[in-house]
Amino acid sequence: MGTVRKRGKMWYAYWTDAQGKRRCKSVSPLKRDAEAFLHRVEGEIRGGVVGGYKAVPFSQAAEEYCEQVAIRRKPATYANVERIMRLRLVPWFGDKPVGAVTRKDCDAYAFDRVTNGSSAPGTVRNEIGTLIAFMDFAVRWGYAVDNPARGMEKPKRRSNAMAVLDAQQLRKLIEGAEGRYAPIFATAGLTGLRAGEISGLMEKDIDFANHVVHVRRNVFQGKITTVKTENSVRDVDMPAHLEEMLRAWLASPLRPQSRESLVFPNIYGGILNMSTVREHALYKTLDALDLPHIRFHDLRHTYASLLIAQGEPLTYVRDMLGHASVRTTADVYGHLLYETRRSAAAKLDGQVFGSGDGAC
Repeated sequence: MGTVRKRGKMWYAYWTDAQGKRRCKSVSPLKRDAEAFLHRVEGEIRGGVVGGYKAVPFSQAAEEYCEQVAIRRKPATYANVERIMRLRLVPWFGDKPVGAVTRKDCDAYAFDRVTNGSSAPGTVRNEIGTLIAFMDFAVRWGYAVDNPARGMEKPKRRSNAMAVLDAQQLRKLIEGAEGRYAPIFATAGLTGLRAGEISGLMEKDIDFANHVVHVRRNVFQGKITTVKTENSVRDVDMPAHLEEMLRAWLASPLRPQSRESLVFPNIYGGILNMSTVREHALYKTLDALDLPHIRFHDLRHTYASLLIAQGEPLTYVRDMLGHASVRTTADVYGHLLYETRRSAAAKLDGQVFGSGDGAC
């Protein structure tokens, strides 16, 4: 229980806070003011409120936050957030009251992950983004007065970490793949669709009349769901060779029958597990053809890099990939623009001065 004492001309309040630490504060020259202050502080502690926020442990708030994400967000988003909270943020912040988390604590977490961990910058950026969103939630629920994670400096993406195939290598992969996998690789490399988007393609999505592929759904954990974001709903231009391959595949007796009319069903007619495609088809095909070892998602990067190399504007690349903004596209693929800029400068030089030695 707290007490008030007079020291010199001022009355002081003494109490024990929610963490068991003794506290002292100079309040007023009047005893009744000090007693009123102490009464309010002790009431806040009994109600779990400290310093204007409810003293809830980080671990408890993390569980509540994940429950809200599960209700409000897509399953893939929930899985990512739950994993980051469980494996990274909760072990670091523990049972510290959310409202007591400081910017110094947040920066210490980021510094430790960058310097002592083996994670890529993109992974740490994702974790920091999750921490920021979580602290916003804590403020809304009264668990914190403000968000100390806002404005945290995120590690820069590695511009040279992207593995892609060039045009000749992509053609070699498509032509050298086993029959039922060739149209899958072609769809990934010539449209930039994500693995889950390819698994969710239905016959009605292949629009031969308008030469586009309609992206309307995604597959996550073996279930058909909505696409990743609103911008992921898009129509992707379909090259002529891909049209020809898809026409042949849809009419092929090798294609299993599917109740959902999936373009690429598994051998039983159900949803295709793309991890199986990666492990049993892509990696083996790359090795057999002596091609660089890339991930399946790198076929999406390959598609974007080929568009940029042939001079397509970033707005077009953005629309085909389903990015929310050109800035996202530039952040991911901006390093690929250097050669395109050099080519543009050479073309301008030739247009102004001709193809000779530049003399007027």
